[in-house]
Amino acid sequence: RHTLRTRVVAHYRQPFAELLQSPAAAAELDDFDVDLAMCQLVGPIAFARLTGLRAINREDCEHLIDDFLHAHARTR
Repeated sequence: RHTLRTRVVAHYRQPFAELLQSPAAAAELDDFDVDLAMCQLVGPIAFARLTGLRAINREDCEHLIDDFLHAHARTR
């Protein structure tokens, strides 16, 4: 079980880590903890799904991402 869980987590974490640790992200965003960033981005979606509070659509995802980008924008 532990091995399967580790593989599943790595599988889903990898694309986020690649994107959030890319040179483009470093140029646009301030310093942040990648694991916490994933929690901030995926957490609301997982919470909505687990609780059945609401269905998250594309616009909701865009809003979550826009909020994250705004909060972490590198000051010019």
